[in-house]
Amino acid sequence: MTMTFQDFVKLNINNVDCQKGHIARIKHFGKVIKEDKAVALILKKKERSNCCANSYIKTIKLWGRYKGLDWTKNIKMLNEQHKEKIVLSNDQVRRLVDVQTYPQMDMFFKIFGYHPFRISELFWCNKNSLNYINHTLRVERSKTYTRTIKIVRHWDDLVNYVQRCESFLLFPSIRDSSKPPTQDFVNRDFTKRLKACEIEKRSGLTANSLRHSTITMALKKGAGLLSVMRLAGHRNANTTKRYDHPDDDDNGRELEKRFREIGQMSRMEVFRLIDDMVREVGIDLSDRFFYERSPNKIVLRAVEVDP
Repeated sequence: MTMTFQDFVKLNINNVDCQKGHIARIKHFGKVIKEDKAVALILKKKERSNCCANSYIKTIKLWGRYKGLDWTKNIKMLNEQHKEKIVLSNDQVRRLVDVQTYPQMDMFFKIFGYHPFRISELFWCNKNSLNYINHTLRVERSKTYTRTIKIVRHWDDLVNYVQRCESFLLFPSIRDSSKPPTQDFVNRDFTKRLKACEIEKRSGLTANSLRHSTITMALKKGAGLLSVMRLAGHRNANTTKRYDHPDDDDNGRELEKRFREIGQMSRMEVFRLIDDMVREVGIDLSDRFFYERSPNKIVLRAVEVDP
């Protein structure tokens, strides 16, 4: 007996709501799903909401696994690959965060507006995720890896909110405190905030733009690429680089700053700087290296040493 798509979804997806979502979305395509039809629908959904488009991407990839289709493996490439990310100014972020709608959403945006969480990660944070000594919030349910982020804004507000919150989840749904809100609900709440602040709603401007803004501002202020990558939960530094858009003046000032700083360092300080960079990229310091430099190339390779 051939397994139906519904049975395949139930076998591979544990969450009941996610199961219903995949089954409902696949009905939009009809009996036959072709690559051009899937791409067109996802791009159309992207005009409305990236969150909505991402849901369809996940469904298509699941359908591809069910049918054994090769073209669905790269459908993720549609996900904002060449789309410029909208960055909000510090004043716009402050105004959006100050708007009051629902208590849990007010607190949600106070944290989300200044820290590089994903919306889905912050949804599942609970009271056990908080470290009151270090002022940190630990992400356990992430699509990449678990990590701990220091809360640098609104920590006292968060503590007071948690003491009043009856739910185990930090940001529960309005209707069911045992579940988080949906991303569509967050985007609708974000749209209300835009309207209250008289900020124009345009294509691509969603609640996730606050995450884009946080990452972009961190890079613009000189935070290390690898440090920002780990905070944002990216697996690849190239993903983080997409948030970095320095202009010519920024590049010039950065170059002048680096030359000035290195020129004022002692030889030992320069070596320490190099050592820090080597540690950051994860090179084993117990290895020995062969280094060769010529006008056309630089060669660096590890050398095996007999014990």
